Amino acid sequence: SVHYYAHLESIDPGAGGFVSRGEKLGTVGDTGNAAGKQPHVHYAILSVVPHPWRIDTSTQGWKKVFYLNPGDRLP
Repeated sequence: SVHYYAHLESIDPGAGGFVSRGEKLGTVGDTGNAAGKQPHVHYAILSVVPHPWRIDTSTQGWKKVFYLNPGDRLP
């Protein structure tokens, strides 16, 4: 699986780094298409193997083939 973060101002452990519970990952920001908006972060866990049965008719519903529920993955 891949952990995805968007709009971070800084990333502390660096790409591919390992972190422990409670360790700082970075700081929220307004990078990319969030420029000029309230600082925030998007976080997702993505599967590298698609799950096509998760597709639905919502906007960008095809992307759900890669999304994993963080609550099922994190302790």
